[in-house]
Amino acid sequence: MAEQKMHIIPTLSLEKADQAIELYKKAFGAVEEHRLLCPETGAVVHCGLKVGESALFITEANPETGCAPSVNSTFYLYVPDTDKAMEQAVKAGMKEAQKAEDMFWGDRMGVVADGFGVCWSLATHQRKVAEEDMKKGLKEMQEKMKSCAA
Repeated sequence: MAEQKMHIIPTLSLEKADQAIELYKKAFGAVEEHRLLCPETGAVVHCGLKVGESALFITEANPETGCAPSVNSTFYLYVPDTDKAMEQAVKAGMKEAQKAEDMFWGDRMGVVADGFGVCWSLATHQRKVAEEDMKKGLKEMQEKMKSCAA
């Protein structure tokens, strides 16, 4: 048996988990690897998805079993083409939370919200950024955020 390498698999506990699974398939081309349903209720006990090279587990939120809904969950998903990925996600039913734009750190990035409490930053790495340019970009972003808060 091959040695298991250490890795993290995020798990989302969602109300209407079955609907979220179908949305992720349409929006991101997720592939369902396995699904275990509760025999009594038909609720998703566990579902394993593959999104590109990454794994994601989904389970139905159920406070009675100690599985509270996930809150404030965000993912940064690298995709081949940010604009196409944003378009596909919106067509699948997600809401555009931030338009795609070129970011100072070298990515083109936009954000979609899935309606289940999860925000997905969709990004394509476009260029390597020199450390000085990175610092300058960060300072400019911080100044912009200060002016928005005022």
